[in-house]
Amino acid sequence: MATLVTSETDPVTPSTERWTPRAITRVVGLLAGVMVLLELLHAGVIDSYDSGVYFDAAWRLWNGVVPYRDYVFVQPPGITLVLAPAALVGHLVSTSAGFWVGRVMSGAASVLNAVLVTSLLRSRGRVAMWVGGLAMTVTPITNVVGTGVKLEPFFMMFVLLGLRRLFASPTMTPSRRDLVWAGAFFALAISVKGWAVVPALVAVVVLLPRLRHRLLALVVSTTAGIALLFGPFFVLAPGAIWRQVVVDQVTRAVPSVTPTLNRLIDLSGYQGTWLAPNAFTVIGFLAVAGLAVYLAVTNPLRDPLGPFAGLTSVLATAAILVTPQFFAYYCYLVTPYLALALALVGSRFVHSPRWRTWRAEPRARRLVVATGALLVALLGGTTLSAYDQAASAAAATATAAIDRYVPAGSCVVYDVVYLGVVTNRLSDSPHCPLIIDSYGMWLGNGNQLVAPPRLFSEQWRRYFAHAQYVVLSNNESTFIPWTPALTRWFQGVYAPLYGKDGVHIFRRLATR
Repeated sequence: MATLVTSETDPVTPSTERWTPRAITRVVGLLAGVMVLLELLHAGVIDSYDSGVYFDAAWRLWNGVVPYRDYVFVQPPGITLVLAPAALVGHLVSTSAGFWVGRVMSGAASVLNAVLVTSLLRSRGRVAMWVGGLAMTVTPITNVVGTGVKLEPFFMMFVLLGLRRLFASPTMTPSRRDLVWAGAFFALAISVKGWAVVPALVAVVVLLPRLRHRLLALVVSTTAGIALLFGPFFVLAPGAIWRQVVVDQVTRAVPSVTPTLNRLIDLSGYQGTWLAPNAFTVIGFLAVAGLAVYLAVTNPLRDPLGPFAGLTSVLATAAILVTPQFFAYYCYLVTPYLALALALVGSRFVHSPRWRTWRAEPRARRLVVATGALLVALLGGTTLSAYDQAASAAAATATAAIDRYVPAGSCVVYDVVYLGVVTNRLSDSPHCPLIIDSYGMWLGNGNQLVAPPRLFSEQWRRYFAHAQYVVLSNNESTFIPWTPALTRWFQGVYAPLYGKDGVHIFRRLATR
């Protein structure tokens, strides 16, 4: 990798001399680690549905059960490979233990992302490192996705590893080796989440004027990596992987569309906290973000990281606003790039003549440091409080009831497979129905916008007919394609055993 050089050093004072780039990186990593640790110690998991799906998919792969061919899986295959160590623990010890390892892996990736943003800004000065690293540490949206078993921390980790190869210094161009490695990391990111195509394409566009023909190494490496990672799954199920990962995702329709204002509020990261903005503060947030993006793109040093961060922020935000279905964690797709843009603007401000005037006043320096420390403490506390509130609601699910009413080794059909993961009630019997992503199955069958197709409901009836128990998150779960006929059949074949606290357990009486 190209040697890092500092194009413009920060103003040196006795206090800044103590904060070397390595020390700043360590502090950011330590703070991010503490935030993640406190969340891991909490019993609840935010967005347990997706977390259960991704872990179960990786767990099944160890048994030779392949996504797309053997069951519906609407995400790229990379997450099943990334979570392989956690899934192996799930086989050797228990699925609940493996899931915990998966959470630790996700948390470690979240910490590494904060460290990667900090180190990426190393040659842009200490202020840039502080701003970028702390933004990745104390913003709630980065922690909402950090300690479940989600796609976002892992795919962003690979993107940032690629960016370190391309934008390590504003004054040095990446070598051919750097370009090849960056392409490999981008391919890994795309294999986890398709949204990684956006930063990969923006990087090509930004670097094209500087590298021209040398950029072919990046394109070839990315393409080869994608072929290598997707290839085995495509060979086993060529039509299914294209339909589930591309067609069903791109053409998905939703019963209701989240308003643009709500999406912008979520983009701030503080929805659901006492700092949650309203329409007026959203305008202010957008103004600050827009100014940061503009200044990053138009930086006088011609640092390519600025245009990259600005353009990717704009494109990712636009994608979040126009996508039919919206989830709050989508906003994590913008956070690192906005953090980079803000960091570059902060560094630019520090080197301005006005800042040099303020720096001459000791009181002004102390005021800035105290304000910054107070802001970090306030935002960090708000983040942990928001996580505790959301995770406590998730932890209310009475998994103890599953332990009590469902014998180990039983064949169980779940609408939310997370319930089976954390209670060690997954069956790997070839005779037990294989349902991992019940919502994903809906995408290719009208996504609840029309009456469920007859064949789809009949498919679920066969699942129920081969199971011993059914565990639902809701007595009338919308993940199931209920029809009057299926409801009558189910009520005649299954008896309710338990029904409260987000868990409804049914035992099969007979097969008809």
